[in-house]
Amino acid sequence: MKCSKFSQCYYQTKNLKTLNSQIFEAECICNQGYDTFSLTGENDPNAVKCCYKLKEVYLAFIYEVIIGFGFGYLYLENYNYFFIKFIFQTSIFCIVCFSGYCINFDYHGKNKDRHVKNVIYRTCNVWNFILVAIFIVWKIIDFFIFGLNLVKDTNRMRLYNEW
Repeated sequence: MKCSKFSQCYYQTKNLKTLNSQIFEAECICNQGYDTFSLTGENDPNAVKCCYKLKEVYLAFIYEVIIGFGFGYLYLENYNYFFIKFIFQTSIFCIVCFSGYCINFDYHGKNKDRHVKNVIYRTCNVWNFILVAIFIVWKIIDFFIFGLNLVKDTNRMRLYNEW
């Protein structure tokens, strides 16, 4: 057992007979919101107990579901997921907005390409519908992943759930 004075834990003693035996028979139990983090594995005897402050699941849920665009992953310090999600969802958002504006912009010219404009208009509307559907499905999946606490932070630690 390796508990430092900076650990967030309390000691539970087992069959305490003398003050000297307390050191060997005490067990460091983490306070709420803290856990033991070890680079080598869970059963590392040299790990400092209860020194890792867990990220809170409700903040990650709010950032990801309400704000979106990967900000829940940014809170969890998963920067790769954040950048991928931010770039894709921002791109989807911009493509849908700007293509809708450009398609509906009517040029004041000759109407001899009316059929071509209708085909482009319908094709772009189908693609916009597909992109919006992808965006909505992605938000629903995030709602369940973060709501059910199935995500971990950058150190692969569980999230603190006080719900």
